[in-house]
Amino acid sequence: MPDNPLNLLLPPSPEFFPKPGKTALMVIDMQYFDAHPDWGIGRLAKEKGLEKEAAYFFGQVAGIIPRIQQLLSTCRRDDVEVIFVRIQALTHDCRDMSPASWARWPRQLLTAKDSKEAQILDELQPQEDEIIISKTSTSVFNSTAIDQILRNLGIEYLIVVGVATHACVELSVRDAADRGYKVFVVGDATATFSEVLQHDALQRMNSGLMKVKSTEEMLKLISRMVSEKVRL
Repeated sequence: MPDNPLNLLLPPSPEFFPKPGKTALMVIDMQYFDAHPDWGIGRLAKEKGLEKEAAYFFGQVAGIIPRIQQLLSTCRRDDVEVIFVRIQALTHDCRDMSPASWARWPRQLLTAKDSKEAQILDELQPQEDEIIISKTSTSVFNSTAIDQILRNLGIEYLIVVGVATHACVELSVRDAADRGYKVFVVGDATATFSEVLQHDALQRMNSGLMKVKSTEEMLKLISRMVSEKVRL
């Protein structure tokens, strides 16, 4: 039986390709809160004696950083808009964060305004004038003006990387597709807490206006896009 029997009822999803001037790279939640073993989630895991359980995730995060760096370098060189998304409250006491979403998180895990946990990892620091969007929801589309910003920029295609694949990445990708954006998820530049979560999330995102690509495949698509721009 196919992974999704519904696919038997539907025609194959059409292929699409990134377009010059209409494509953005979105880096999701690669920050100290959830992508560094000594801060946020990593620090809490150590305090609770769960370092071994957290080791898989942080090992995966370490593995995707070079791929994200490669994509950042390529996109910056080829004039692809770069957008960073992070979890950060508007206030120092986090009172603006959704109680429904964050009530079960310990206080030290709330990403207060200007906190270390809210900072993007040093290895992936935004360059001058690159957009940084702070959110207080799982999907970036639910607590920010990201949709308006993308439309102001003329963006129609998104390249998405970051963490966690089954949560903030997947929900943001689905919300983007629902709004008509064509989304490339770079599967080997995303990470989550288990192989099963990673596999299942990528499988769910590989349909319709969502396509899962490897870093190598995505770089080739960007190269193709640049070639088309030169011909134009």
